[in-house]
Amino acid sequence: ASEERLSLLIDGVKDYAIYLLDCEGNIISWNAGAERLKGYSAQEIIGQNYCRFFTPEDIKQGKPEQSLQITAEVGRFEDEGWRVRRDGSLFWCSTIITALKNETGQLRGFAKVTRDSTERKQTEIRLQLLERAIAASSNGIVITDPTQPDNPVIFVNPGFERITGYSADDVMGRNCRFLQGSERNQSALKELQAALKEERDCHIILRNYRQDGTLFWNELSISPVRDATGKLTHYLGVQTDITERKQAEEERDRFFTLSLDMLCIAGFDGYFKELNPAWEKILGFTQAELLGKPYLEFVHPDDQEATIAEAQKLTTGVDAIAFENRYRCKDGSYRWMAWNATPFIEQGLIYCVAHDITKRKQTEAALRESEERWQLALRGNNDGIWDWNLKTNDVFFSARWKEMLGYEDHEIANHIDEWSKRVHPDDLRCVRQAIQDHFAKKTPFYISEHRVLCKDGNYKWILDRGQALWDDEGNPVRMTGSHTDITERKQTEEALNYSQSLLAGVLNSSLDGVMAFESVRDTQGTIIDFKWLLINPAAEKMVGRTSHELVGKCLLKEMPGNRETGLFDLYVQVVEIGKPLEQEFYYEHEQVKAWFHIAAVKLDDGFAVTFCDVTQRKQAQEELQQQRDFLNIVVETASEGITVSDETGNFFIYNSYMQEITGYSREEVHNSGLLTLLYPERIYRAKAYASLQAALQGQDVNNQEWQITRKDGKQRSVLISTRTLSYNQHRWLLATVGDISDRKRAEQEQREAEAAIRALYRVASAPKLTFDKRLQGLLAMGRRHFSLDIGVLSCIQGSRYEVIAAQVPPRFSLEMKAGDVFDLDQTISRETIQAKEPICLESVTDSNWSQHPNCIPFPIQSYMGMRVMVGGLAYGTLNFASLHPRSSPFKTSDRQLLKLMAQWVGNEIERTSAKTALERQLQRALLLERLTQEIRQSLDTKQIFQTAATQIGQAFGVNRCLIHSYILEPTPKIPLVAEYLESGYESMMGLEVPIIGNPHAQQVLSQDHVVVSTDVYTDPLLKDTSAICHHIGLKSMLSVRTSYQGETNGIIGV
Repeated sequence: ASEERLSLLIDGVKDYAIYLLDCEGNIISWNAGAERLKGYSAQEIIGQNYCRFFTPEDIKQGKPEQSLQITAEVGRFEDEGWRVRRDGSLFWCSTIITALKNETGQLRGFAKVTRDSTERKQTEIRLQLLERAIAASSNGIVITDPTQPDNPVIFVNPGFERITGYSADDVMGRNCRFLQGSERNQSALKELQAALKEERDCHIILRNYRQDGTLFWNELSISPVRDATGKLTHYLGVQTDITERKQAEEERDRFFTLSLDMLCIAGFDGYFKELNPAWEKILGFTQAELLGKPYLEFVHPDDQEATIAEAQKLTTGVDAIAFENRYRCKDGSYRWMAWNATPFIEQGLIYCVAHDITKRKQTEAALRESEERWQLALRGNNDGIWDWNLKTNDVFFSARWKEMLGYEDHEIANHIDEWSKRVHPDDLRCVRQAIQDHFAKKTPFYISEHRVLCKDGNYKWILDRGQALWDDEGNPVRMTGSHTDITERKQTEEALNYSQSLLAGVLNSSLDGVMAFESVRDTQGTIIDFKWLLINPAAEKMVGRTSHELVGKCLLKEMPGNRETGLFDLYVQVVEIGKPLEQEFYYEHEQVKAWFHIAAVKLDDGFAVTFCDVTQRKQAQEELQQQRDFLNIVVETASEGITVSDETGNFFIYNSYMQEITGYSREEVHNSGLLTLLYPERIYRAKAYASLQAALQGQDVNNQEWQITRKDGKQRSVLISTRTLSYNQHRWLLATVGDISDRKRAEQEQREAEAAIRALYRVASAPKLTFDKRLQGLLAMGRRHFSLDIGVLSCIQGSRYEVIAAQVPPRFSLEMKAGDVFDLDQTISRETIQAKEPICLESVTDSNWSQHPNCIPFPIQSYMGMRVMVGGLAYGTLNFASLHPRSSPFKTSDRQLLKLMAQWVGNEIERTSAKTALERQLQRALLLERLTQEIRQSLDTKQIFQTAATQIGQAFGVNRCLIHSYILEPTPKIPLVAEYLESGYESMMGLEVPIIGNPHAQQVLSQDHVVVSTDVYTDPLLKDTSAICHHIGLKSMLSVRTSYQGETNGIIGV
């Protein structure tokens, strides 16, 4: 029970992979956590080695084996590293392997626990990268601890040390204010103090001092750092030395004269101190003239009081923003100026930028002049009108605007909030975005359709349109527009959308594909393509494309197969003529392969088409047609005749084999009747007709043999079977007719072959006849059976053709007898001896053999022959021939019989040869016995050698037999010790045969094999001894060495 609970516990752990290994590291258990972590199911991984979780580098280093080895030795092994999941991805894990041992300490396996530490590892990597980035940063980075008194520094990076010149040890535990030196009243410090107090981000520029006392401009960004509860724990400060940038800014100020705006520096004393050239260009005064007088003298009298007040404000440190006044030109005219100014109190100077807004002012005046005409237009317009002053957010709403919402004129104030609070909350964000896009000049007009709350609590749909006016600086200052009540239109659209949704539902749920197109025409009005307007899901599935991919696209560009299949031209006719199209077609383009049934109708200047995939139906029809075709093929290629006829004798099936059997075509059978044609004699026809009528009555015929007369008059034996079929209330007669003529002939041939084999047996088994007489009987039987005049058994050696036995008719023109020898190349046997099967020629003249060189010397016209094998070697041929062509072709049984005859002849020759060899071997045994007796009776060595030479020479039937002894020292030699010699030949006794310089003697002495010289005059070993060979009349020789106890002691030569 405890094991079961432990198993359930392990299987329930999802965050750890827990599994067991056998002693070789093969996995034997697998929990759910392992499957989640590593991606393998238990069925996939159990039985596999755990090394598959290691990276290729770890496997190459042998880490899986090392881990198990250490665990087995120590008992426990912990490790961290990258491992591989089933999908190939890597994860960082912590693993513990524990050795499992029994009570005796024997290792039973291992338990392995794996935890995914990828997130921790990635965090460590990110922290390491962050530390390196901080250390390598060119900016100074400071971390302070606000939880300690005076917010001391607890960390600075090398960038801080490079910028300030202070080391980390110099600044640890101090507040950063020491960098300010004596400048503790900088304005930016107030922003810094407020940010620290409010625990927020801050970005300022301070004047700080390095350790060596030099000034540097410090662009400082601070950010609060909070813990998980939101409590402030640290401040992070980033310092950037912008001293060079500040110097560059001061230098750039020198080039303010290049500005197209009017830039100037004025003093608190009322005089211009410096002016850029734009002043001279716009006002016409020289710089000397402008600098020589108080600037107030150039201001329009009506604007001087406001100008004095604005200048007074500047002396208190307050910037002037968009202040407007008029300045006098040298020609006496005035130009409107818009001012931005900043005072520097310490210097007593005011830095100013003035922009000529004369044109804008003129435009505003023109607008005011047209105000009255505009108001008149409002009264006659059914739309509501609004005019928004963007500077003040005041809005003029026309009476019609208010009436449209159900309000009286006095019930809505002239402020933008009166409009924004009535816009439907769901529409407000989009409306404001449309306004901002127009202000940014992204759209030429502001246009929005949204809902506005009426007095009665209902919402109306409003078409809101307007256009802004921008000042010379590109800032929108005013926007005017109209409200149009489009509620009825929206309701109509909703109704239309509902109808369209219903239609879309029908289209989306339809099993048929539906598409709609509009025509694409060229400048002459010719349709050059069609553009998709609609495609339903069923059509998407059929063409393998989505509506997002096709709507708005052109048909021929996306599916050019429509032109290749001719569909495009048909669609053009639908649009131009208006005639609907309906047809089926096969489409195999753009990865679509299917049969479709389509119906297309004209739709405005385009067409709509519905189509359904009829591939399955087509395939079923095709399969049915294939079955019909297959049935026809089966019927037409059947190896028997097949007919189907009705009760009147009309044939509906009459296959090709039936025509081949009878020789009559289907038309001839239909016109005259099959029985009439096959049975010209009335008595046989009536009998056949009666059998067929009985078959129609249900009396089936099974394998009846009939004799029929073909169209060419030849008789055929056929086997007929019939079956009666009922179909569509009619009776049909199915008949199968097999041509058994060949079988009948084969049976006849079989009978003839059996008779021939019996005759062969009688010849071969006649015990009282000699081989020659049995051979004569064989030749006679073959001539008779094969109907050929000549029978010959030959023996072939090289090109020599010798007649062993022959039979020819009496007074035959061609004489042939045993012992006759011919040149093999002048006989057909040259081909027969090389063939494994019989060669049969019914008519040499009508065959390719008519001009064969083997047939010219002997004027034979028919021939059959088979080679005779003796002991696995070709001995000769058994042939039968005639001077006249054979009237009938040779049958298979003829060939088989000839092979049997040749086989019997070969066996008999081999048996006779074996008997002869046995007798010869017996004679040799007797010779050896006599030789042994002679040697034993004499102790004279010379007499022993001579007796041996005589007995060997007589046994082998040779002219000469020589026995040599072998003497090795002092000089190798082979003296002749005995000689057998027939009369008439000269003795070699006393003739010394040398060894040195005699390659023939050297080869005989060097081996145990016999050295044969069939012709001593052509043997290269004897080329130097031809004179002595000629002297003693030597023509051929056989030599072999003799030895005793492995030592050579002589040579015997015959």
